[in-house]
Amino acid sequence: MTQLFALLTDFGIQDPYVGQIKSVILKEFGQCSFLDISHQILAYNVKQGAFFLAATWSYLPEKTICIAVVDPGVGTNRSILLIAKDGKYLLAPDNGLSSMLFQLPGHMQFWRIDFSQFLGSCSPTFHGRDIFAPLAVKLAQGEQPQTWAAEIGSEDVYKLKESQPDLSDGKIEATVIHIDHFGNCILNLSIYSWSGTLAPGRSVKLLDPQRASVFVRTNYADIPDGQLGIIPGSQYFYELACDQKSCADRLSLEIGDTCFFQL
Repeated sequence: MTQLFALLTDFGIQDPYVGQIKSVILKEFGQCSFLDISHQILAYNVKQGAFFLAATWSYLPEKTICIAVVDPGVGTNRSILLIAKDGKYLLAPDNGLSSMLFQLPGHMQFWRIDFSQFLGSCSPTFHGRDIFAPLAVKLAQGEQPQTWAAEIGSEDVYKLKESQPDLSDGKIEATVIHIDHFGNCILNLSIYSWSGTLAPGRSVKLLDPQRASVFVRTNYADIPDGQLGIIPGSQYFYELACDQKSCADRLSLEIGDTCFFQL
C-alpha cells in the first residue's frame, strides 16, 4: 500500500525547500505519494497555518503522515511534537501550530520528540528536511513513537491564545485566522462549538472594528447588498463576509486582528 505524506509549510514554491523534504522521504521510502496542503502560508504566520491544518485534517485519509512546518523558532529550544488523531499522524513544532485541532471532535495522543540523535548532522535552520522528514519515514516504516519520543498530556502542548475565542458577559472576542481569495474573514469560531449559539437567522451586534447589526446567514447570496453577514463556512469555521465584495477590504482587517460581537 502506498504511504501518503501530507505537507503544510510557509516555504513558498520558488525555493528548493519543499523538494528537498520530499527527496529525503523518497530516498528512504519510495512507495509513497505526496499531498501538498499548501506552501503559501504567510511567512511565520502560525495562526494561519493552524487554521489550514484544522480545516484540512478531517479530509486526510486514514494513515496519512502529515508534516507541518511553520516554524519561526527553528533551531531554538522549542520542542517537536508527534500527534496521533483519527488514525493519522502529525509532526509539527510545539509552537501552537496544532492548536486548532483541539476544536475538532475526537481523541488525540501526544508525544514530545527526542531529536538529539539528529543534532550532529542537521542544519539548525532546516529541521523540516533534517528532522521531520526522517521521523516521518520512521513512522512509515512502522517504528513505534515511544522508541524516540515521550508521551505527554494535552496540557503540555503549547496553544495559541487565539486558537479559542473568548466569551464574557455575552461579548465574543474573535480573531481573524485567515482571509481567503474572496476577502472573507475566517474567524476562530468553530462550527462544532458555536453552531448552537450562532444559528442561522440570529442577529448579533458587531462592536469592533465597525458597529453594525449582523445576521447569521446560510450563504453569501443571502447577505443584503452593502451589509455584513456571518456565514457557517465550508471550512467549518464561521466567516465574516459580504456578498461578492471583500469584507477584509471593507473593514480593513488582516490576519490576527480582533473582532468583537455582542450576543
